[in-house]
Amino acid sequence: MAEITMTKGPHTVIVTASEGWMDINLDGKLYYADTIEPCQVPGRPDIVAKIWQVGLTADERDAVQSMMDADPIYRRRKAARAVNQLIRDRDDIQLSINAWIATDHDAHVQYIERISAYGRAKQPIRHEAEIAALRTELAEFDAAHPEIVAEIERRKQSDIERHTWD
Repeated sequence: MAEITMTKGPHTVIVTASEGWMDINLDGKLYYADTIEPCQVPGRPDIVAKIWQVGLTADERDAVQSMMDADPIYRRRKAARAVNQLIRDRDDIQLSINAWIATDHDAHVQYIERISAYGRAKQPIRHEAEIAALRTELAEFDAAHPEIVAEIERRKQSDIERHTWD
């Protein structure tokens, strides 16, 4: 089991790689973390990252990251986290497209209601340009990340199989 010992002022910090997690022993108290987060501390330009509440210099961050990258469970979890983030990014684009389409639909419904009630109404603003730009962005995303499209399809098929009665 790999470990790194650091002295932070009067405190001793021992970071250990353990089954995909970072065990942080801070003066005898044990904490857990799974990511190294970037951070900035006013007045401390040497601190560039943190684990839990422990600030790290660039050298310490690199040492802890290389220790964690040597752990196969951590690597798998990190890869899964990256895939999930890309899926969320794609979903955000798709949700934006759906929101613009719903906005256009609602405006059209209001237009029809006003025509019915008053015999005239102002033509609603259409958002075809925004929708087209987002669809282009989605197509570019799908072309750049075919593995994400395949993973989404795999998850859909898995859900179908899990919820289908024989």
